[in-house]
Amino acid sequence: MRTSFVAALANQKAVLGALILRDMRTRFGRTAIGFVIAVAWPLTHLLAMLGIWVAIGRAVPLGTNNVVFFGTGIMPYILCLYPGRMMMLAIQQNKPMLLFPVVKVIDIILARALLEMITAMCVLLAFCTILYIAGVDFLPNQPAIAIAAIALTVLYGISVGLLSCVILVLFPMWVAIFILIMIAQWITSGALYLPSMMPHWVLEYIVYNPLYHCISWLRTAYYDGYGGSTVDPMYVVQVSLFTLLLGFAAERAVRGKLLMK
Repeated sequence: MRTSFVAALANQKAVLGALILRDMRTRFGRTAIGFVIAVAWPLTHLLAMLGIWVAIGRAVPLGTNNVVFFGTGIMPYILCLYPGRMMMLAIQQNKPMLLFPVVKVIDIILARALLEMITAMCVLLAFCTILYIAGVDFLPNQPAIAIAAIALTVLYGISVGLLSCVILVLFPMWVAIFILIMIAQWITSGALYLPSMMPHWVLEYIVYNPLYHCISWLRTAYYDGYGGSTVDPMYVVQVSLFTLLLGFAAERAVRGKLLMK
């Protein structure tokens, strides 16, 4: 029994490794430059958005460093948007791999999730390195909370992407809806402002946005005393886990249709 389990685990590891390698070569090419480009794309998006808002010169409601304030708002959005979008395309981009009996839909999803986690980590490290070289103190006062907030943000993005990848195969127009949802989450996330300064009736709706909690929790690692009763990381955990379970259940329920599409 133990031997068969170990063999199955080794086989699963080999399949995931092969899928990740194939995914990287398909998307990034056969050289390391391709992966650098994959990291540079969201990184450039992040730096461009940050540069625009810093250049505007608007006074920030927290602290005195506008790079830190806008950076802690824009970075979580990018680390949610890109993993979510690439997860959404996982099945669509790797459909030919399902011709191999050993490869299952769930293998494609897991391989893409692992690759997006690695890419997000590289984007984060590159972003922090660039700010350090530029002389910006972007180190949080509470590193553990900052790491947890970023990890939770990526998890949320992957969970949304997982459910979206199943919907997309059945409903191609979902791409447009996904983009609209992400734009709505960006506007209501509090990335560029403090939601607590909004009218109470507006805040009542904002707190339903998981990205708001991701950004606010990250900012508690930078600004002492920031937060409040509306910041609830467990809400994001619950939404992410529920979305993951819903995505896996949907994949299982429509697996036959996914293979035929």
